[in-house]
Amino acid sequence: MSYITPSQAEANAYWSTREHKKYAVNLEIGHGLQRRQRTMYVRARCAKNAVKTALMNCLERPARAIDCRLATAHDLGCVRTGATA
Repeated sequence: MSYITPSQAEANAYWSTREHKKYAVNLEIGHGLQRRQRTMYVRARCAKNAVKTALMNCLERPARAIDCRLATAHDLGCVRTGATA
């Protein structure tokens, strides 16, 4: 069972009404000890297409998708500006 953080729950609620969503796809790139992780932000209709797009646009090889989730406000660089009434 996976734990959903409050920010991820907010992201799920926000993106649920949108046709095109922003996904954060975590990729593992390289071989052996030179393996490293990268996050790509992709616009797609579903998670399957987001993974496919991220792998297609990753210039480094070999790459494999580790995780795909809806992008949170923090991922996209949004900051709270104050209380709204």
